Amino acid sequence: MYDASTCLVINMKVNLLDVELVEKLQRAAAKAKPVGAVVAKLTSATLSGLVEYGCVRVIHPGMPQLPSPIVNSEMGRAFAEVCSPIGLRANGSQKLAPTLMTSQPYEFIILAKDEGTTASRWTEFSSRFVLSSTKIGFARKQSLGISVAMQEMADNAVIHSESSTGILVGYQAVENYVACVIADMGIGVLASLRTNERYQHLATHADAIKTALKPGESRYGFGKGGTGFATVFKYAAEARGTLRFRSGEASVSLDGQDEHTDRAINGSVAFRPGFQVSICCRSSDRPAGENLI
Repeated sequence: MYDASTCLVINMKVNLLDVELVEKLQRAAAKAKPVGAVVAKLTSATLSGLVEYGCVRVIHPGMPQLPSPIVNSEMGRAFAEVCSPIGLRANGSQKLAPTLMTSQPYEFIILAKDEGTTASRWTEFSSRFVLSSTKIGFARKQSLGISVAMQEMADNAVIHSESSTGILVGYQAVENYVACVIADMGIGVLASLRTNERYQHLATHADAIKTALKPGESRYGFGKGGTGFATVFKYAAEARGTLRFRSGEASVSLDGQDEHTDRAINGSVAFRPGFQVSICCRSSDRPAGENLI
């Protein structure tokens, strides 16, 4: 446990790697504080926690590898199938996608920086997501809607991130809830928006995320982008969802479990390149209020 004066105190009894713990670990690493003892005690991870820890290891290579209970879990093994600096391995070839259109509890894909979501392998990936989410209790219409939201966020990353290492997209469909994560280590929302004169006044990463969340706003100018964020809000609200957007030194979380999808929780976080988006939706059988991100 760290000295309280560092504001980096981490409960040594914590065994779940979620995004809140990842933020604490990143702050500790930035101050050259040891985190090995905390990481070694971890036994499980949320999808977003797993991916965002990979993002932190890109900028802090000295961060320890995750312990075997996480690496050897079903989610960890699926994550290791893709090759990415964000992932559990950064060398070797990508594992081929399943040849059969069957449901998968966990699946990841890497999109090249110049690759959209119209390619056949994305179509198959998103189709398996729909199959997987309907299998655990989501109506097909809901599953299709969440799939569209995931695709909109993936397209957003491909178009705007300028990431040289590709876009990582993953999903989890287990125990009456689904989670999706889209992560890149590109230029981030603030730098992306500021390529347009309309947004030169933006000074903070928080302002940039809030601007990007507004309908019609895009680095190409008002009304010249897609409707990705609005789509995410819509389908998250319909599926009792929680959303998280993180870029630079800011994070914005939105609870779509009721009609107040514009009620945001803003956070100040340690700087991290790129843009990470998390979407978590619950079926009608899953209790609300759980920490699933």
